Amino acid sequence: PFVLRELALTLGADRYDAAVVLLKRVFVLAMRNAQTPYRNELELVRQIVARQDPDARARWLAELRVEFKPKRNFIAGLPP
Repeated sequence: PFVLRELALTLGADRYDAAVVLLKRVFVLAMRNAQTPYRNELELVRQIVARQDPDARARWLAELRVEFKPKRNFIAGLPP
C-alpha cells in the first residue's frame, strides 16, 4: 500500500483521476484494521478529496458517513 500511495501522490493534476483510484485502494486496505484515532486513514481521506471535484467529493464523503457510521471518531474527523 505504501508504494501505491507514494505513486498516487506523485501524479500531477492532469492525472488526479488515476491518483484517486490508487488512493482509494490504499484507503480500503487501511480501514480493514483501523482503530481510533484514525490519523493515517483521515489523512488518506484528505488526500483523496483534495483530488476530487466537488460533486464526487460530496458523494464519496456521504458514502463514508453511511459505511463507517459505527466508527464515530472516524466520522467526526471527516472533512465537511
